Amino acid sequence: MIAAGICSLSLMRKLILLLVCMLSACNFYPGASEWKRCTFEIASVKFLGFQENQTQWELVIDVHNPNPDRLRMEGVQLFALHGDDTLASLKNSDPLDLAPDTMTVVTLEAASPPSAWDTVFENLKRDGKCSITITGDAYYHGPFGTEKLSGLFRKTYDIDFATALGVMGSHLLQGFQGFPMH
Repeated sequence: MIAAGICSLSLMRKLILLLVCMLSACNFYPGASEWKRCTFEIASVKFLGFQENQTQWELVIDVHNPNPDRLRMEGVQLFALHGDDTLASLKNSDPLDLAPDTMTVVTLEAASPPSAWDTVFENLKRDGKCSITITGDAYYHGPFGTEKLSGLFRKTYDIDFATALGVMGSHLLQGFQGFPMH
């Protein structure tokens, strides 16, 4: 009887110690609230050209960490949307360190098939303008592994034909060589 009581007391101590360790570990990882205080802004989207039947794009993201602690981002996932159509998606799983109270510039490259942009080009030809929305999620290391913060950033770009030519520059004309121009 005494041995059973000692055994259960020992088990109880181990459970309490395990619970204390788990709660302590949670304090070492930044939670979702720290990440939600960060701001993610799409600074620029640049057309890089065509390569192997794909359009190449460069996205620059400004990430501001207003927190007093360094945050480590496990990666980001981005989507370029035109209405209900997904023009491109990108998942970057390279870790990024965000220094405390600073702005970090992240440059990513994405590729998508030119056919995904047909509707955008049709709108540019017809209306002279269209809207593209860049939206994305961030991944961070939490107490129970990698966690996802959905819809952490979103920005809509209104593009007119003149802006599109300026952004795409000579790459656009190089890419359309051999294509019928109407």
